Amino acid sequence: MISGRLSAFAIGVAVLAFAMGAWAQSIVSAKSGAIHHVEGQAFIDDKEIQIKATEFPNLQEGSVLRTELGRVEMLLTPGVIVRLGEHSAVRMVANRLSDTRIEVLDGSALIEAMEILQDNAVTFHYKDATIQVLKEGLYRIDSDSSELRVYDGRAEVTAGGKTLTAKKGRLVELGEPVLAAAKFDSKTGDSLYRWSYRRSGYLAMANLSAAKSISDWQTPWYSRGGWYWNPYFGMFTFIPGSGVFYSPFGFSYWSPMDVYYAYAPQYRPNWGGSRGGSGGMGTFNPDRGYVTVGGRSAGGGLSSAPSTSAPSAAPAASPRTSSGAASRGDAGGGRGR
Repeated sequence: MISGRLSAFAIGVAVLAFAMGAWAQSIVSAKSGAIHHVEGQAFIDDKEIQIKATEFPNLQEGSVLRTELGRVEMLLTPGVIVRLGEHSAVRMVANRLSDTRIEVLDGSALIEAMEILQDNAVTFHYKDATIQVLKEGLYRIDSDSSELRVYDGRAEVTAGGKTLTAKKGRLVELGEPVLAAAKFDSKTGDSLYRWSYRRSGYLAMANLSAAKSISDWQTPWYSRGGWYWNPYFGMFTFIPGSGVFYSPFGFSYWSPMDVYYAYAPQYRPNWGGSRGGSGGMGTFNPDRGYVTVGGRSAGGGLSSAPSTSAPSAAPAASPRTSSGAASRGDAGGGRGR
């Protein structure tokens, strides 16, 4: 009996040690280009990508990421993701966080930017056009139509010696000799848009679990966002340094310092109207079991990098079985509190 208890205890210790080690993982912060999720066929320099458990290949400078009958999600700087549709290809020009540059070669690339840190920069190239992402938002580059679509956010486009700023709801024809922005319906989307929406929702659910776990372990937090591994969801998620961020698809991403509000239905803090709802207050959602919020506002400072030591498990639904995290129902990223 004693031997059996000791064996069970040893197994428990081993499981806890594995969980602690798994939680301590984070994306290598010095580089962009981790291949986070693949569906169907995707290749790096014509070698098919095989993602194993916690092993994620990185797209090196000069290498080409390509899809056939598949889609792929790649993590760039903290808070910025690019997703490729079928029959698409991009080349990694530079993978430094301070200067991430990607060339779109073929197909469609949809960029979701939840946060752009002050010392980070993300730029895309298409033919002779340069597109710098200036603000949180949702952007799409299509080679078939040679267009940039800004669903939300702000991008600076330079081509043919001319520079213009494209804002929400604007379409820029990249193949034209003279840059010009026109309006488009930012509320419409295709299969790549809908898939990206689902993926954003999965990351948001993993965020809720991960942020609570870090909070439960009282891990020191230093107000700088990043990509963090959630072993129970089997995926990385974005955790803001402080406050609450909203993805361009409207999902909420909680920091460890604020995730308590999501789980405390009896608490009704007033955020000065920045979260929407009656008087700017969060509202308890009985279907999800936590407070959901709406609206956004800019603000919040950033400082040194966070510790990632050993938070414990937190309950949350699996992205494979639940629609999960709250969405505001409209595009537009940014910081809440």
